[in-house]
Amino acid sequence: MAYFPFYMDIAGKRGVILGGGRVAAGKIAALLPFAPQLVCIAPVICDEIERLAETGTEEPGSLRLISRRAKEADLEGAFFVIAATDSPETNAWAAKLCREKGILINAVDDRKNCSFYFPALVKRGSVVVGISTGGCSPAAASWLRRKAERMVPEEMGAAVERLGELRDRVKESVPQAEERAELLKRLFSFCGERNFQVTDGELEELLETLLQERGKG
Repeated sequence: MAYFPFYMDIAGKRGVILGGGRVAAGKIAALLPFAPQLVCIAPVICDEIERLAETGTEEPGSLRLISRRAKEADLEGAFFVIAATDSPETNAWAAKLCREKGILINAVDDRKNCSFYFPALVKRGSVVVGISTGGCSPAAASWLRRKAERMVPEEMGAAVERLGELRDRVKESVPQAEERAELLKRLFSFCGERNFQVTDGELEELLETLLQERGKG
């Protein structure tokens, strides 16, 4: 069954990562740029996770490490839990508790114990492409992610954020929805034609021109 891809703001939300190995490290690295408050709990925590905790100040999110086995109390107040241990019993234990407490749970490589799937991600600033196969084929999701990485330029994120800053001004200046949509489309097309390498000044100038043309029309 396919899962609907809701996009959520997880900034400041408590996320519990169970497991201290390579898989857990990959999940943590993907999550930190979205600014959650992560807690990683495992008897043994790998060097990669240790490094992520040490350099965590470079990312918007935070990461705290607890070197022991997880307890039920560790899940209290969590918005989501990722069970990435090498013990199916521990992962199933976490999934059962999360279902009882209404906490979102992703049990790695255990579809029946997931209430959400962790997508393959391509992130360019505010532009985020999430790819899921409903847990059926991580290899297919990885293949699609590599395709998307080539399709979405690094510069696109900054350009889209600039467009977002201009959007409120357009909404104030152009009350008609269809006309507003066309103007925003032209601004985006301008960025695309330049492979998204544009400056604030160029977009401001184009917006002024488009608004003047509208006034004359």
